[in-house]
Amino acid sequence: MHKIGFKNITVEYFETDAKMDFNTATKKLREWKTDPAFIKKHLNDVRRHGLEYPMEHVIFCRK
Repeated sequence: MHKIGFKNITVEYFETDAKMDFNTATKKLREWKTDPAFIKKHLNDVRRHGLEYPMEHVIFCRK
């Protein structure tokens, strides 16, 4: 951002409450065309914990 002329750059992070159970998570992973090998490798983790969207962020700056 600095290289293209922005100044006073700050980033605010916030958690999302979007969590999915196992069935919804596997359905979404297939909809997102996730590599089946990735799904197979992490299936136990998804079964145990479900899936949640990562932390979101907003960037504030001036040009």
